[in-house]
Amino acid sequence: MTDIKSLLKEARKLIDEKNFKEAQECCKNILRKDKQNYLGLVLLGKALNESDQAPLAYQKAIAAKPDHPLAWVGLANYYERKDDDVAKLKLIPIYGEILKLQIDEEKALECITKLEQLGITLKKGKTLLTLAEFMKNIQDGKLHEAAQEKLLFLLKADIICEEEDISTILDVLTHIYNKEPSESLQILWGKLILQKQDFNNSVIEVIQLSFFSENVVLREMLCKYLCEKFVVNNSFLDFPIESYYEKITTGIENSKYPGLLQSMIYYSKGLYLEAYRQSVPLINYQEAEVTEATFIIRCTIKLKKWPVTQKLVTNFLTKVKDLNFANDLKKMLFLSLAEQKKWKHAVNIIKEFPMESLSISEQSYFAKCLIEINEPVDHIIQKLKSTEHYLELQALYYLKEKKYTEVITLLENENCNMLHFLYMGIAYWEQKQYEKCLLNLLKAAKMDSEHPDTFLYLGYYYYYYKEDSTLPSYPQSWIGQGIIAETIREEEAMDLFRHASRLGYHPESALGYADWVCRTLKNEDCQRDTDLKYVIEGLHAVTYAIDLVEWFSSFEPDNACACTILGILQERNGLLRSALKSYEKGFDNAEDDKKNITLLNIGRIQVRIGNYDDAINTYKAITEASLDSTCGLALALYKKGLYEEAYSAYDTALHWLSNNDNEKADLLVAMAGIAYMYKGVDDAKTLLFHSIQISQKKPTPYSLFAICSLGIAHSDQSLSKLALSELQKYEHDPDFGYDIGFLKSYLVGDDNVELGIKLLSDSLQNHPSNANLWFCLAQYCLKASDKAKIASRCAQRAIISARYSEQDCNSPKMLATASIAEHVAGDRTKAMVIAKEGLHMYPCQSEVWAAVLLSILNNKIWLEKKDWILSAIVNMRRNLDISRPLSRWVTLLEKKLSKLLQL
Repeated sequence: MTDIKSLLKEARKLIDEKNFKEAQECCKNILRKDKQNYLGLVLLGKALNESDQAPLAYQKAIAAKPDHPLAWVGLANYYERKDDDVAKLKLIPIYGEILKLQIDEEKALECITKLEQLGITLKKGKTLLTLAEFMKNIQDGKLHEAAQEKLLFLLKADIICEEEDISTILDVLTHIYNKEPSESLQILWGKLILQKQDFNNSVIEVIQLSFFSENVVLREMLCKYLCEKFVVNNSFLDFPIESYYEKITTGIENSKYPGLLQSMIYYSKGLYLEAYRQSVPLINYQEAEVTEATFIIRCTIKLKKWPVTQKLVTNFLTKVKDLNFANDLKKMLFLSLAEQKKWKHAVNIIKEFPMESLSISEQSYFAKCLIEINEPVDHIIQKLKSTEHYLELQALYYLKEKKYTEVITLLENENCNMLHFLYMGIAYWEQKQYEKCLLNLLKAAKMDSEHPDTFLYLGYYYYYYKEDSTLPSYPQSWIGQGIIAETIREEEAMDLFRHASRLGYHPESALGYADWVCRTLKNEDCQRDTDLKYVIEGLHAVTYAIDLVEWFSSFEPDNACACTILGILQERNGLLRSALKSYEKGFDNAEDDKKNITLLNIGRIQVRIGNYDDAINTYKAITEASLDSTCGLALALYKKGLYEEAYSAYDTALHWLSNNDNEKADLLVAMAGIAYMYKGVDDAKTLLFHSIQISQKKPTPYSLFAICSLGIAHSDQSLSKLALSELQKYEHDPDFGYDIGFLKSYLVGDDNVELGIKLLSDSLQNHPSNANLWFCLAQYCLKASDKAKIASRCAQRAIISARYSEQDCNSPKMLATASIAEHVAGDRTKAMVIAKEGLHMYPCQSEVWAAVLLSILNNKIWLEKKDWILSAIVNMRRNLDISRPLSRWVTLLEKKLSKLLQL
């Protein structure tokens, strides 16, 4: 026994000296004497060092004494030295076994920490199971708390568990929740349930959780999960989504996911246009988020809006970070290009992919593109011989080779689809067998009524027999389609008239397009609907329509309808005096029953350009009073300063011409504004409270804004706060989000800037794209002593939002604020860069010039630039609108520089 002890001592010494070969011989001598010697086996494992035999030695030791930690630790150390994932996976159960043994607290904490690290590195749910099982064995104490912390951290990291492990982890999570309930634990609970393979039952299980109806974040998480699942599977997997939609989305209506989920419901029903329309404003086009981007692109594919598909994919490709999603986007781009017959561009996109990575459908499109650009394609066609695509590809190849007989022979005895009939129709056309051509084309049209080539050849056929042009370049054919679309598909009429107008002048298309532009402008959704906005702004519809109507008017100068439409378009473009001339010409040529409408337009323009006397006379000339004419007259009188007459006109509209309570409430607000001017605050308050009484269910926001303003103007905080509490009903309305947020922060005053910042931040949660709210927050942050950098970021966010906003935004001031904030924060280089950018963009804005001057004055070069600074100040005084505070600052600066120049 003494001999074994000395050998063990010798083996340890050799291992410490890293003399592993001799240590192995020493350990083998020990094991010759005692095959089951635990320490001998452990030391042999250490002596074998990096050898593949080392784990066997440790495992034999473990088999001999499974309750001793030494061999387990040695085995763990062996795998810890390995850098591959296979070795790391083996560590998970080893740490689990070590935690079951009698070990010191420090070693146990080390194992727990290492399990967390493995979970993050490998993303394996077994780490969660190991921690959960350990927690079941130790119900409290420091180790239990450490394991709980790591378990929750891994759950928050969205580590995926194996199906059989979920129930164990859920038991532990339930135990944690029962001790300390929290919303964050509820979220983890829901996420863990959703990892179960049974999709339908797991979603229902989450919905049936006792706290589901109370946890807003959990409902939003589930809503987002359902959206992601739909995109992955392209369906809801038979889950009855509509039965649970209301339960899931209650209380989260302001999130984008309920709307996106509703879009997907439409999509699943085949209502692709509705799905597309609803999802367009919800998508973040500045990031390539997989779920959103994939869904909106799929909508355009289903609608065959190939140019839109191309535009969307191209946009997301510039922002995508995930390589796999980038490849998916490229394949969708390829499809859109192929469908638009941009063959070469499509080939350039797809040829970077190996053929085996393409689906059968993608290979078919690739082959079609190659056929169209006359490149070798036999190898792909032969590869697709056993698929449904072979016949149409071979037929197309024969058509390109002008082998028309081979096309007919190939397809005539087959069970044909639409393309087969189309290709046979084309082949018969080329062989001048027109009756057979017509028969096949009609069959193709019956199978797919939207394929353009079918109708192109049908057009050729009718032209051949009827000698009437139906070619795509013939305007009348498009005009005819536009007239039909006005009755059948209104949304297509404007596009058809526009296309006809581009092919050549025709009075019907010119006036038809302009009329539809006016109708679209009148649509309340014009500024919110992305499609409508693009049709008007993206296609420069107003400018183009003006050109068309002016063209029309050169042939028919006395057409009253054309003159009125031209006036509307010119007014929209800000050409007010030109619009007035058009309206007056329209009035001269209008029929008697239309003259009042034209006078309304004339009066409105006269008010806008400041001709108040003319406007008053115009409105008085209207023979049949209406709400619009009377309110127009009242506004003109008010602008002229005739407050009593204006008040009387509004009173007439209130009692005789208003049709509902909302109109009466708004009229009372206008009357209160006038009453304040010449009667006083008490009469104004009376009218405003009367406005609120008329619409008790939901007072008009304008009456509440007016009351709040009165409270501010007369230092009556209780009145302002009362109005603001009622305005909460409108907090989520994008038209009033800024006004409410600003008033809340304004009422706090400069004494509590931090509260003002909090209130504006709360408003931004409801309206994250509101440029004016971001700008207001920037100004408040600039007032705080330590938030200058945040102020700059807020101002820059406001600038970006302003580009896409329909609000009145002061972008020059936003840029100036961002520059000054950077200067206050100490980043003078960035302050100068932003100021210069602003000067290039807005050279006529005094605030931007001031920001530039401030940046130069705090730079070493300012002494060299004294003359330039003085000339800039002179330019600001002479040529720019400059506020009084800014004028004082400029004057002070000018005096200081003048003194320096005299020295």
